[in-house]
Amino acid sequence: YPPYNVEQIGDNAVRITLAVAGFSPSDLTITLEGRQLTIAGKRESVAEQAFLHRGIAARGFVRSFVLADGLDVEGAL
Repeated sequence: YPPYNVEQIGDNAVRITLAVAGFSPSDLTITLEGRQLTIAGKRESVAEQAFLHRGIAARGFVRSFVLADGLDVEGAL
């Protein structure tokens, strides 16, 4: 969790996409330390809501990727 895709988009380029439904950009932290890319999500507690069905997970996560030599992070959206 969360599910993700790694796509080849060029000879020396990949795109990593994470499905982070329910998280806003301010809930996400993206760091690069050496060759390790880490994406973490943490939602602040909000007032209890009355869900009839809750299908979108609200738990936090940390997902890490070790980047191959020659790959550089150009941005995060």
